[in-house]
Amino acid sequence: MEEEPADYCISGGYLRVSIGDKLGPNGRYTVKRKLGWGGFSTVWLAHDARDNKHVAIKICRSDKETTEAALAELHVLKEAMWQNQFHDHIAGLVDSFVVPAVLPEPWVPTDTEPEPPVHHCIVVEVLGPNLLTFLEAHQRNVRNNNVDAVPGQAGGLPLPLVKEFSKQLLAATAYLHDYIRHIHTDLKLENIVLVIPDIQNIIERDLLGAPEPSRVLVETSIPQKEEAQPEIVEIYQSQPLTIPIYRLSTPSNSLDGNSFNPSSLPALSPPSRSNTNTNRHDNLDVLTTHSDSNSITCGSLVSSSTAPSSIGGSAIATGGGGTNASSNPINIATPSSPIATTFASFSRRLSSSFNSISYFFVRSPPAKGIASPIAEMKAEGGIATNNNSDVFEDDDEEGEEEKLADAPITAPARSSRPRMLPDLNIKLVDFGNAQRFSDRYTGRIQTRQYRAPEAILGKRDWDKKADMWSIACIIFELVTGDYLFDPPDDAKNRDRAHIYQILELTNPFYDRRWAMSGRQSPRIFNPDGNPMRRLRYRTLQSLLEQKYGLDTAEARGLSEFLLPMLAFEPDKRPDASELENHPWLAGTKPTRRFPPSYGEPGFDFIPTEELE
Repeated sequence: MEEEPADYCISGGYLRVSIGDKLGPNGRYTVKRKLGWGGFSTVWLAHDARDNKHVAIKICRSDKETTEAALAELHVLKEAMWQNQFHDHIAGLVDSFVVPAVLPEPWVPTDTEPEPPVHHCIVVEVLGPNLLTFLEAHQRNVRNNNVDAVPGQAGGLPLPLVKEFSKQLLAATAYLHDYIRHIHTDLKLENIVLVIPDIQNIIERDLLGAPEPSRVLVETSIPQKEEAQPEIVEIYQSQPLTIPIYRLSTPSNSLDGNSFNPSSLPALSPPSRSNTNTNRHDNLDVLTTHSDSNSITCGSLVSSSTAPSSIGGSAIATGGGGTNASSNPINIATPSSPIATTFASFSRRLSSSFNSISYFFVRSPPAKGIASPIAEMKAEGGIATNNNSDVFEDDDEEGEEEKLADAPITAPARSSRPRMLPDLNIKLVDFGNAQRFSDRYTGRIQTRQYRAPEAILGKRDWDKKADMWSIACIIFELVTGDYLFDPPDDAKNRDRAHIYQILELTNPFYDRRWAMSGRQSPRIFNPDGNPMRRLRYRTLQSLLEQKYGLDTAEARGLSEFLLPMLAFEPDKRPDASELENHPWLAGTKPTRRFPPSYGEPGFDFIPTEELE
């Protein structure tokens, strides 16, 4: 389904947009296609008449909370630019403008809202899929023996690609911390997107062969107003951009050392569409964008597969019980449809529900027989235990963490055809929850699986080192395809289960006084700072070797790279800039210094917040 029609008829709702509308100052942007939508915005592909290129416009709802998040996002994006240049690994802001909201009733100023509501429109460069989408599609391609997919050494992406992404993510985070002086607070795969080379030509080709946008006219009424006259709302179907990810390789990336001409690959035609509910992971050679009803992340205009979508010719049932359809039929997406992404998920709206894995991408439950690494520790032999007499067994909770058994990781049969790694870069997106260094921190931060111990324990003095913890979790996930830490949803105390998973893998010798200084600490530890049950320890290196099959040297190198970022106490974690040249990243492309003079003698940067 697309967005609710009634959300166009309420105060604080969506802005009504039609294909061909001219938005922005002097009608600079012509709307070409709807790319996606979410709970807080709709995203549109538009042509920029001034610069003669295509851009993505995220049009936010006009309610107060979404407006605040949009302003926070814009502040970071503007700070990230230097003399109108984009950072290589942070999403680039093209423009921003506002559109007055159309209200169902005359607006009356109040103390909290002295100005009439507006829709903030954020114009950004068109980017590719996020890394969660890319990782899942790559894994399916490997399982399906796609000749272009290079298997990862440990079940995830190939290590050379992970190392490139890690280097670029550290560069973006270092710039965010050291130059912009902000903490992202929500680093995860969904908020890192691919940069697609030659994206403008890809868009032109896609628009040239695409069918006319599908839409439906729906009769709806304003909620909670039975006497209101029904309104006709035009809803456009989200249309994906088809991007051939595995065609983005270059001969220098060939893993076989043979010359190979990508132009020899067959041309990609648009995915066929049928009226049947086919598997959404079919035809995985290209990635496309689809929509979902939960929320939106941006810049990412590509989703996890090119599953055929059903486009039928029958009329669409309206909210009022009748039928209304335009001459262009609309596709009704099923709950299993892939999900679109755009530039900011505005997760602040969901701050009370951080247990969700993602605000836009919903992961499937693990396949039978496959568990997260920490949950599987107890099923494997040779694990040391904590025999401290001050702790006791929590049989129920431990049983909850031992539900699934280990599953061996096997590599698919290799093809004799030369295969090449995609020549890709990444950019960091979604700054709606970013915090200034100078702010007083409040509320919970980070998505559950990437949450640092200080945030789990409820400490209020967290800082930029929380981002470093998330980066370690991200890199492990890219290498293995699994979460590093994932406490079960049905645990009696999920925070306790999470902390125990962390301690079992990283540090039996933690600072107990520091551990007891959080608001949640009494629910996690005994009064002396010891765990409330016996822990079973395992090293990260042994996990990488035994479960994921990495050779000893590679497992040791990766473990030595990740463990400093996984220090239980944040003051022991390194800064992002300290890790950009770590030995594990040897052989990766150098990142461009930005601004060019940053770090040189005589360069004096004063953050905007200090100027204010």
